[in-house]
Amino acid sequence: MEWYHTILPRINRFLPTQTILEIACGFGRWSNYLVNYCEELLLVDFTKECVDSCRKRFTSESKVKVFQNDGLTLGMAEDSSVDFVFSFDSLVHCDAYIIESYLREISRVLKPDGTVFLHHSNLASYKTNYPRALKRALYTLGLLPHEMFRASDVSATIFKKLTEQSGLSCVNQETVTWTIKRFLLDCFSTTSKSGGKWDKPYKLFENRNFYHEIHNASLLSKLYDRC
Repeated sequence: MEWYHTILPRINRFLPTQTILEIACGFGRWSNYLVNYCEELLLVDFTKECVDSCRKRFTSESKVKVFQNDGLTLGMAEDSSVDFVFSFDSLVHCDAYIIESYLREISRVLKPDGTVFLHHSNLASYKTNYPRALKRALYTLGLLPHEMFRASDVSATIFKKLTEQSGLSCVNQETVTWTIKRFLLDCFSTTSKSGGKWDKPYKLFENRNFYHEIHNASLLSKLYDRC
């Protein structure tokens, strides 16, 4: 339900395509859907357990290739060889130096008309370096977001700057609420190669209703899974 209700509508215009690269694929919950939209699917993860699991899970899919990386680079992909780069619910925990490294690598491997959809932290847009006691009080009063293991040095603005420094163009960003509180903790960034066919004037949308979107998807899943 999360794939069809939340993710696919945001990337639908880029699919199907020839080669998809998924960064931090985990155990392949999104790979399970991406494989239906491409001719070749490259899965990358830092953790050996995830890599071994995905190799076993997709053993019958000749189009799927799974790689373990160093958590920073994409050496398994050739220059200008990837049409679409995707990551969801993983890089949100990664610090800015990791995001910066991946963006440089993405710029290298992306085709001239390729596109990118990455889910990352927006926590750096909130000041959180208060003393611990004050933090607890602000959390209790609802004046400060719970960090939820988000990277504290990444925000939509910082990501956009890193994107541009890497030779990519940030097309649009959607900052979203991950909890019932209206803090925009996360961001979905769509980027392209500068000058490519998907390179458009930048737009930002603050989606303060996203929590309700995913909450409704969860409720629908529980209802229709019974069928």
